[in-house]
Amino acid sequence: MFERSLSRLLPLLFLILVFAAPVRAAEFVADRIVAVANGQIITDFEVTQQVKFALDSGQVNVENAEQMRALRRQIIDQMIMDILLEQESKRYGIKISDSEVNAAIRAVMERTGLNEEQLRKELQVQGLTWEKFFENKRLEIKKRSLVAGLVKVVVSEDELREAFDQKHGKAEMGEYLHLRIILLPEGMSAAAVKRDIESGKTTFAQAAGLFSQGPGAEQGGDLGVVGRKDLAPEWRKALEGVAVGGVSKPFRVQSQEALLNIDSVVEAPSGDFEAEKETLYEEIYTRKMETFLKEYLDKLRDKAIIEYRD
Repeated sequence: MFERSLSRLLPLLFLILVFAAPVRAAEFVADRIVAVANGQIITDFEVTQQVKFALDSGQVNVENAEQMRALRRQIIDQMIMDILLEQESKRYGIKISDSEVNAAIRAVMERTGLNEEQLRKELQVQGLTWEKFFENKRLEIKKRSLVAGLVKVVVSEDELREAFDQKHGKAEMGEYLHLRIILLPEGMSAAAVKRDIESGKTTFAQAAGLFSQGPGAEQGGDLGVVGRKDLAPEWRKALEGVAVGGVSKPFRVQSQEALLNIDSVVEAPSGDFEAEKETLYEEIYTRKMETFLKEYLDKLRDKAIIEYRD
């Protein structure tokens, strides 16, 4: 009796094993380990997510397989640095609470004059989710806390003055642009909106007011004055060959299509040193902090046990 029952079960067990094996293999491939840093793993899934974010946000432009491999290696290297930073923060007992991050974000809003809704729209244009921005801010505070315990970062008055003069010196033609943006709802064609604007059926400002989900929509998509060098590569590429008053080539901001308009080309905006002093201090402090931290983490990396498997 037992032998007859077993004989009926064997084909079923065979089918289960045959069809289950590819699933397990697929799971293994999806979660394969691409690097290990001091015993902490980095998976292919994590790297792929970071690659997608970099591409969707317009931070990079990948045109072939070689560039994609270089991007993946760059992201893996950065993730290794993040692991070393996290391990060093734990060694020094540095923990950053959500309330500390929220306080830092409130400070950003006060400094920029943006409310939360406006800030979220600005982040959307930059290809950042609120959650990603939140964690980036936590990482920034963690870096500052670590550096503060290791070295004193000093920003002098002369450095502030020099930065102010560089920022507000006479601009070369095309260096500063007064831009407008249209960030369209998912599924809406930027090419069609561009045709309507260029044919005279509507203006850029009117189309922004009607359709845009980006910042300044109520003001015709006004982004204010932006340095060309400060634009993301995809934005600069979209603006290539565009004259004053013209409309850019369609480009993507995450999953949405977008258009830019050059309202005018201007000289570097004039400024008030005292009003900008705090912002300039933050920029210079952050640059110095990042330089010191990179040198510090490079030394840790030389001592770390790192294995690449990608």
